[in-house]
Amino acid sequence: MPVATFIDSQDWTGRTIHPLATSEASGLKHSPRHIKEIAPAVTLTEGLAVFGHDANVCDDALKAWIKGLGY
Repeated sequence: MPVATFIDSQDWTGRTIHPLATSEASGLKHSPRHIKEIAPAVTLTEGLAVFGHDANVCDDALKAWIKGLGY
């Protein structure tokens, strides 16, 4: 709920969200859809979900995701 409240409180016109989440089971699941429901004006890129047990070894996946975003 805190993230949804934050997203709802901002003007996302012309803005982009790059979803990144750590989770042990659910990944991003429905988060991108919920973000678009709360902030329809936002541009939403393909997100990255990192399983909690992989968080300390995800450097390559994170770097590849960031590079794929154009950074």
